[in-house]
Amino acid sequence: MFHSTNSIMKKSAKIRFALFVIAVFTTPLMAFTLRGGDNFEIYVGKTLAVQQFLHMDKTVKTVDLSATTPTENLRVTFSHCGQTGTNRKLVLKDQQRILKEWKFANVTPGGSPVMTISIKDIVAVQKDLNGKNVSLFYSSDLMKDGKVLVNLASRAAQASTR
Repeated sequence: MFHSTNSIMKKSAKIRFALFVIAVFTTPLMAFTLRGGDNFEIYVGKTLAVQQFLHMDKTVKTVDLSATTPTENLRVTFSHCGQTGTNRKLVLKDQQRILKEWKFANVTPGGSPVMTISIKDIVAVQKDLNGKNVSLFYSSDLMKDGKVLVNLASRAAQASTR
């Protein structure tokens, strides 16, 4: 009886050691999951226009605002590894020139991280530029240099200047 108990204890110790080794080698791999890192979503009205995980896709998409109405909004969320930054800003730029800037309050516990801007404001800026596309940038305390999220196009703005 003593022999079988000792054998069971040795097997149990081997199993625990094997699980420990597996955990040690697989834990670092969890840092490289398919989702994570910086990501953002942009809604035009209630429609998801862009969802991008920046570690997987670094291309800059174009969102066409032509089919929108002046009462619709652009809603943006940006996550830094699951965190919402503070001192958040969205900026419209033409090349490197700042055309318009929106600042957003810091998110309180239970508050919404959504940043909302009027499409009417974006189209007005594009009209002043004879309908040229503009870029929407995001910055916060966690991303001080900023990141271009999308290019914004609007045939409506181009048509109104002709």
